[in-house]
Amino acid sequence: MITRRGFLLGAAGFATSVTAPCAAHAIPAMPARLSFEASRKGSVIGSHVIDFERGGDDLLVRIDVRIKVGLGPITLFRYRHQAIERWRGADFIGVETTTDNNGEALRLSARRVDGKLEITSTKLGRQIVSGDMLPLSHWNIRCMSVPVFNPQDGTLLDAPVTPRGIETVEFGNGKRVRAQRFSMAGSAPLDDWYDDTQTWCRLRAQAKDGSIVEYTRTE
Repeated sequence: MITRRGFLLGAAGFATSVTAPCAAHAIPAMPARLSFEASRKGSVIGSHVIDFERGGDDLLVRIDVRIKVGLGPITLFRYRHQAIERWRGADFIGVETTTDNNGEALRLSARRVDGKLEITSTKLGRQIVSGDMLPLSHWNIRCMSVPVFNPQDGTLLDAPVTPRGIETVEFGNGKRVRAQRFSMAGSAPLDDWYDDTQTWCRLRAQAKDGSIVEYTRTE
């Protein structure tokens, strides 16, 4: 059976609480856009697009995730997640998200208040958490080394992260790069890869039914 936790790739459900060796405080220079194609069992099931807009020290990050899983003409699962993250220098300022999780409407906002992070969500209400916490949106390698929360519903996440060394990652256009792999354990195991500029370049996750979902970088 197809479940939400099996297919949330970058919007939800996976965490880290252990320090990874290459987590830098400064946000590295990012391309204007990162784009991924999501596939499962050899079929494309969606996309994950991130746009970066810089203005002086400010960084605006727009995230759009669209997943659709079907059986022939029948749609079994549909997911849409949109987020806007705001950063100033290396500091996370806040995020607003909207999610359509197979018909369930969710909203979340997070902002800094007196050195803490205030998270308000339709699922969990208002929470005051550590100011070190970040949304698990995957594009930022710092998610591999700090406490994180689910940017879909505000759940505080905790799962160990293990660096796996350098591997070769192939993009959709055939380009190959060397990238550091990190493995997250927990109820929905996954791997994230970051190249030598600390730019996110691949994701692989195990769905609840045991199938593997892959992100292939297209831009």
